[in-house]
Amino acid sequence: MKFGEIARQARITCGLGTKEAAGKLHVTRQTLSNMENGETMPDPQNVFNMARLYNEPALLNAHCKCNCPIGRKLNFILPNKMPKNLTAITVRNMKEAEEHVNSLKEFAYQSVTNTDMSRMRKMVKEILEAEYWIETLKEQLIREYGVGELESLIREVNCGYIDEGLVCL
Repeated sequence: MKFGEIARQARITCGLGTKEAAGKLHVTRQTLSNMENGETMPDPQNVFNMARLYNEPALLNAHCKCNCPIGRKLNFILPNKMPKNLTAITVRNMKEAEEHVNSLKEFAYQSVTNTDMSRMRKMVKEILEAEYWIETLKEQLIREYGVGELESLIREVNCGYIDEGLVCL
């Protein structure tokens, strides 16, 4: 599915018509139509505004997955439809992530050398599997919490790492 189709579906799902959505996004109705039809690639700020307005964090991932050559190769394919029961999602995703983290712990306790490429590959795969389940959980929680808060949450987390001296700017 292309980004414009995903954006259109998100707009419809949240109950907005093109005229109302365009007004709230501060774009013309034609511009919104062009973005949804794939005639115009929205800039990142428009994507963020759409994700916030439609409360659909999947738009952020979809934009990278659909429009960026790196994103097409390195982005996870996340589920289109998630169950509505947030508790069930949280429990399942945390269980899945925990299983992969436990596998990583086993790797960490065994010595892994650069020449042991098959074990190194398994370790990287476990990291990616854990990341997938965490990413799907994060997306659902953001949907519940509100996309608009995402930027401030990321800034808060990053500042914590800067304060700890783990990251230099």
